[in-house]
Amino acid sequence: MSRRVHRVLELRRAIAAAVGEGTLRGTAREVGLSAPALRNFINGAEPRRPATLRKLESWYVRRLECEAAPADVDAVQHALAILLRDLPEEMQPQVAQDTLTFLRGQYAEHGALPAWLAAAQAHLRSPPPSSRGEESP
Repeated sequence: MSRRVHRVLELRRAIAAAVGEGTLRGTAREVGLSAPALRNFINGAEPRRPATLRKLESWYVRRLECEAAPADVDAVQHALAILLRDLPEEMQPQVAQDTLTFLRGQYAEHGALPAWLAAAQAHLRSPPPSSRGEESP
């Protein structure tokens, strides 16, 4: 399973959870999609337009930002995906790693190295789930 597919599955889980906590229409309004489009996404449809995926990813990052929990690997991966999406796909892993390395240096210089940073770097160095022999959900 590619990293993109893994990100889409995580988005789908998060959207479904948000709908479960609220309503389809309310969540669709937060995301910026129609209720039928959001329902189709939850039910497994792939986003047809890049703008749709951008809206879903932006909603996800905003939602994580609003939660009281510290940043986690999924949040970092989605934020990096948004920042790097316009680069050629084959460049993205290296640029993401370079970005995290830069951040590590900045945090280390100021004496505060967050736990999410090391976890995100380790995650980027690991192969996508399907190449590790894991089954897709």
